[in-house]
Amino acid sequence: MAVYPKSEYLKVPAIYCSTIGIFPWKFMFQDNKNLQTIYRCYSIVMLAWCIGFVVTDYIQLVILLTSKTLDMQEISFNTCITLLFTCIGLRAVIVYFSPNSANLIQSIIDSEKVTYLDDAECMKLEKKHLRSVRLISHCYFIFIIFSTTSRCVYSFPKEPDIIQNGNETEIVKEHMLSIWFPFNQEKYYLTVYNIELLDSFLGTFFVAYVDIYTFNMISYPKGQLKKLQHIMKHFHNYKAKYSSETNEENDFIVFKDLVQRHKQIIQHINAFNELMEFVAIFEFVQSSAQIACGLTQSSLENLTIGSFLFVMSFLISMLVRLFLYYYAANDVTVESTKLAQCIWESNWYEESQKIKLSMLMVIIRAQKPLIFKIGGFGAMSVQSIVTILKATYSYITLAYKRT
Repeated sequence: MAVYPKSEYLKVPAIYCSTIGIFPWKFMFQDNKNLQTIYRCYSIVMLAWCIGFVVTDYIQLVILLTSKTLDMQEISFNTCITLLFTCIGLRAVIVYFSPNSANLIQSIIDSEKVTYLDDAECMKLEKKHLRSVRLISHCYFIFIIFSTTSRCVYSFPKEPDIIQNGNETEIVKEHMLSIWFPFNQEKYYLTVYNIELLDSFLGTFFVAYVDIYTFNMISYPKGQLKKLQHIMKHFHNYKAKYSSETNEENDFIVFKDLVQRHKQIIQHINAFNELMEFVAIFEFVQSSAQIACGLTQSSLENLTIGSFLFVMSFLISMLVRLFLYYYAANDVTVESTKLAQCIWESNWYEESQKIKLSMLMVIIRAQKPLIFKIGGFGAMSVQSIVTILKATYSYITLAYKRT
């Protein structure tokens, strides 16, 4: 009985995402409808938890903003978590419910079945890319889990800090999260701690798995472009493998297949851009505010070791997330422009006029880079990271001036 879809590339993201129920149910347990129904119910429960978690974050933020005394450290802490999980929640809902998400997954599954031109060298290129993507995915997961675990260990219930504010004595207990509870958090601290511990790890799984899924979807075209570049560069060898008879019609059939592969890569990127357009814009706009909120905590008084650990782990995690998305997208853009060079390096001058004309058309199309878009804000690239960090600097400068 197959649990996951028959796709080597999707194997790791499917395993990760299915543990929290965000991998589309139609691709799970396809041979067993009962288990598929159970998984579907499990997915709804987990997504409901994610939405509920984000809602309690926003309720707590409203309470903090409307209180008589503004605790800027707590507000910054809450804002970091709230913005992050809003993006993650939106991505999770889109991945699970959107028909376009299912179509994107199905297109990858279908493309893996087309292998009649792939030889040992093509398989080697694909496996190399697959190993790289999997290694990054596993390392990212370990890093995120380590960050959360260190935070949870430090926040383990201990003697509360007693702070004297004038004539008032304030008892402060360490909390892992800034979420709303319908009861007194200090009175039932142990219960709150256990719930926060569960929420912390579930939330961490959502962040890690959604990011891994997104990273794999962004990185997928790179591996396909690598294979396409190799075949285009050695086109004279591959057309000979297709047919022992060398004639213009057979050669054109082979080249037509390569053009179709290029079109599928373009369609994958366009479909992803359409699917994640709103989330990409929101994440780009709020990333700088998110990082700034984390940094401003380190400049406030009464900074605890727990807060410092959170600030450092959160900031490093955010920077890793930015590079995970934007650097992978930048790689795809760079590889897409190399296709024209590979055709030029082939024995194009030995081909028929019809093939030469087709090659020229591909070269012209390859001059337009393939890009993952941030809505109307441009392309996802390394330059986008610089833009986010510049905006972060502006936010922090403004915050310091106001204080």
